[in-house]
Formats: sequence, C-alpha cells, structure tokens
Amino acid sequence: MTVGTDPVLEQTWHAQRRWSLAASTAKASVQRWRLVRLVLGVAGAISVTAGTQVSGDPGKVLSLIGALCVGLVPLVTSLRLPPARIEAWTRLRSVSEGLKSEVYLYLTVSDPYAGAGAERRARLSARRACFEDEASELLGLLPSLDPAEQPAPPAVHDVDGYVRERIDVQADGYYRTQVSRMRRGLARIQFAEFVLALTGMALAAVAGTVGGGRLGAWVPVVTTVSASVMVYGYGVRYQENLISFARTAEQLRRLRDDRVARMPLDPAEEARFVERCENVISIETQGWMARAAHADPGPPQ
Repeated sequence: MTVGTDPVLEQTWHAQRRWSLAASTAKASVQRWRLVRLVLGVAGAISVTAGTQVSGDPGKVLSLIGALCVGLVPLVTSLRLPPARIEAWTRLRSVSEGLKSEVYLYLTVSDPYAGAGAERRARLSARRACFEDEASELLGLLPSLDPAEQPAPPAVHDVDGYVRERIDVQADGYYRTQVSRMRRGLARIQFAEFVLALTGMALAAVAGTVGGGRLGAWVPVVTTVSASVMVYGYGVRYQENLISFARTAEQLRRLRDDRVARMPLDPAEEARFVERCENVISIETQGWMARAAHADPGPPQ
C-alpha cells in the first residue's frame, strides 16, 4: 500500500505526533523547574550566609532574600515537580513511542500486522485505541494540530527503508546525540562537585588553622550548594542514561550488521528482525520511564 493512501495509518501517525509534542512540552517544563530549584537553592544558601556577615540594612535584605529562596525550594518541588507531573511526562512519551513502534511494525508487515489489508488496518486502529485508552486522563494535554502541520507517515515500503528511516536514525542519530549530551552533562556535574569539595576543604582548613570564623560560616554553604548540584544531576540521571543509551545504540547496530551478514533473508526472517529491533527500543523506553520516575528525591535537607 502506498504511503499516504491509508487513512488509519495517517490517523495513527498524526496521533503519535500529538503525543510526542505533549511529551516534549512536559519534558521542557520539568527541566525548567529543576533548574529553577537548583538556582533557588544555591542563591538561598549564599544570601543567608552573606546576610549574617554584612551589617545594617543590606545584611537584612540579603537574609530576607536568602530565606525567601530557601523557602521556595520545597514549594517548587511540591507544586511544579510532584511525582504526578513526572509520571505524566513519562507516560506521554511512552504512548508516543508505543504508537511509533506500531506504525513501523505495520509498515513492514511484521507481527502482529501480517495478513490482509483490512485486518491489518483494523488491528492498527485497535492498538492505537488501546494505547490511548490506557492513558485517557492525559488526553487533555495533547495539542491540536493544524492540518497543514500534520506530518506524513514515514516513507517506509520495505525492511531496507525501515533500516534507513528507523534504525539508522535511532542508532547513529538520536542515541549517539544523547550519549554525547549525557557525557558532557556528567562531566560538568562531576567537575562542579570536585571544585565544590576542594573549596569546602580549603575553607574548613583555613577556618580551623587560622581561626577564621567568617570563612568557617561558608563551609555549610558549600555543602548545601554541592548537595543541590547532586540533586540536579541525580534528576537528569546522566550516568545511568549514558550507559543505557550507549547499550541500546550498540544493540541496534549489531542487529543491523547481523542482518546484512545474513542477507538475503526471507520475509519471515525480515519480520523477526524488525520485531527484535522494536523490542530493543521498547525495553529502553521502559527503562527510561523507570529511571525518570525516581529522578526527584526532593531538595537537600
């Protein structure tokens, strides 16, 4: 069937786009409020301590600002980063990825989409309804799409096209980019923690040997800032995502290379190849959901 003449396929792909956009919006909100929480925690710790060391009205203002920032940290966590919001984000992305996987299985006539055209279309429609029914409370978060903005389904007519449009894009594009991003983020977090640890040790040593009480007051500030940075890094899960993304990319490349080595394959073997690839991606999605669901331990105490 030519892409663009199948209304069920087009409807499913348009639905996938809406769920994907909603998930991206939710992700951006979570990332923004995590950064706000980090800034408030750092600014509060610094301002409160600075206020105790500055005399007069400026000191009172700094103390007030610091207290306000510190007080807003748990408020941001409870109102803007509750578990329900994190769960909504991950479930939006899960439905989006699930629909995408169904579309690629459908286009390659892989299980469960072997058979006659009418049966395949009915099954795709039913699977889409199942995904959306399981997350029906999130339907209100989906954006509307202008007809001119509705994307065409992937131009996949065979397994070779599937490899180009799906596996190459995921393994050599998305996952490679994410691995680089996680590696850079992890390096920044580790560097910040290292610098803060050295700073805290230096302040404690100077305060202990020279008797600098004013310097000693900054030791717990450095500790609080370090804890805030650790909480932020824990929320993004740089280390775990780096390992998982790299492993998934390598698994997809191996499946792709193994297919090339065993060519030519009969239709049943080609279908099993597609199913294995989609299973690898699905496992990664489920793992990411589990990591994200436990990514916000709350502000440092």
